[in-house]
Amino acid sequence: MKRSYTYKLAVLYLVNILIMFAISTICALCHFSDQFTMMVEVCGEFLFVYTLNHFWIKSQIFLKSNIPFRSQISVNTVSFILVLCYLIAIVDHGTFSEKFMLSIISALLFAITEEYLFRGIILGSFLRQFNFSMFTSVIFCSLLFGMTHLMNLGRL
Repeated sequence: MKRSYTYKLAVLYLVNILIMFAISTICALCHFSDQFTMMVEVCGEFLFVYTLNHFWIKSQIFLKSNIPFRSQISVNTVSFILVLCYLIAIVDHGTFSEKFMLSIISALLFAITEEYLFRGIILGSFLRQFNFSMFTSVIFCSLLFGMTHLMNLGRL
């Protein structure tokens, strides 16, 4: 059971990275803007991860948090503002309000996709399927998250 589940998680992770590379390459060949490429990439990634989880992995995703919403906002506000400022800075066309809206949409799409994949499927699987401790699960999940973002170095 655990071996087949490990196989499924590995396939999900690796194919997800391949899909991001493929979408990025196709968009580059078509000379699409970086912003459009990022939007297509994150939408394609979410559709793939959601579909694969729904039909093959079947990992239960818990969307309810025990942490009060007010506390979540206070903890994440600085991070969200920094991401928003970064995204506004890299958007290279349109008025400020257009840049601002595109940046908010991008930040939300990326956050939803990454939370669903890393905290929902991968972290949840480490905790429930493999009975890892919280510390070990977070370390492994964080390493995978960081490795996934190494591909962003190629965009600098």
